[in-house]
Amino acid sequence: MGGLACDTLDRRIPTIHDDSSKDERFKNDPLVKDCGMKFCVTAPLLGASGVRMGSIFLMDNAPRRSFGINDCKPISVAALRLIDLGTKEQSMESD
Repeated sequence: MGGLACDTLDRRIPTIHDDSSKDERFKNDPLVKDCGMKFCVTAPLLGASGVRMGSIFLMDNAPRRSFGINDCKPISVAALRLIDLGTKEQSMESD
């Protein structure tokens, strides 16, 4: 097993792939090979205690060189807020 999904699970920091089609590790990944994905950001979603809540992927069919590590934080924060809202909503429904 390999590819972008497994690479994300192994990391605790965001990873930016400007053009995955040029990366030997990922050029045969189905998202790259079959769907034409080039740009990809993978980031773990870590809760306040450091527990992995999930992962987020940003993808595009065009390479992007202007996306930096500082662009990842607001996206991860927003995703964690959505997870938190969903958890609170489920808690309210079960009360």
